[in-house]
Amino acid sequence: MPGIQAMACWSLVNFALSSTCKTLLVEKKGVDRVLRAMETHPNELQVQFRGLFALINLVAPDTPGQQPDNLEIIIERVLTAMYNFMHQPMLVNRGCLVLQNLSLNDLNYAHLKRSGAKELLLQALVKHGVSDSMLKQSARATMMRLYGEDDLSEIGRASCRERV
Repeated sequence: MPGIQAMACWSLVNFALSSTCKTLLVEKKGVDRVLRAMETHPNELQVQFRGLFALINLVAPDTPGQQPDNLEIIIERVLTAMYNFMHQPMLVNRGCLVLQNLSLNDLNYAHLKRSGAKELLLQALVKHGVSDSMLKQSARATMMRLYGEDDLSEIGRASCRERV
């Protein structure tokens, strides 16, 4: 069953690139279905990876101030996937992109700050930032929006803790 869930999430990736299709997907609870697949299969790499990939486009605001439904659940699923698969750079990259798209709306800032996203963004930068320029750019841009700086001093401290 996880294979079917992964392919269902994958099919939404390209559909969400079209504004018309994205609007229909959101109206028909496509985000909820992605979140349900991610919740049902938290340890299935392909479901998590493809779910995050679909969310990148589904959560990007089409208009200023647009917020997705179930914002806190979206953030929770993204952070859980990143935490569970921190050793998978491509998945962590997609998680950073979802968080970056959520951070494009300042109405989401409080939710993102309360979620613990900062710690995972720092961990992602330490583990994968050197080898993945897109991850580095999205994580730093998100931290800049949320905290006013990309907090490179935190990265140094996190890197030291990582080695201990």
